[in-house]
Amino acid sequence: MQTIRIQIKDKVALRLLKDLEMASIIKILDKEKNDTQNKLSAQLRGSISKKRAHELTQKHEKNRDEWDSRAI
Repeated sequence: MQTIRIQIKDKVALRLLKDLEMASIIKILDKEKNDTQNKLSAQLRGSISKKRAHELTQKHEKNRDEWDSRAI
């Protein structure tokens, strides 16, 4: 058995693949299900630089301090 990745360019191709699956010739693996199983932290790792992450952390802490010091 062999697994390959393909890019589907139109609805006709998808319909043909689904027909092949119904005939038990191929099995369509749902990529979206596999992606949701990954941890969010793994998906987002490296999306912002360490410098930017530090800046955002500082801003977040400042906002939290301002919120805590509010007198309502």
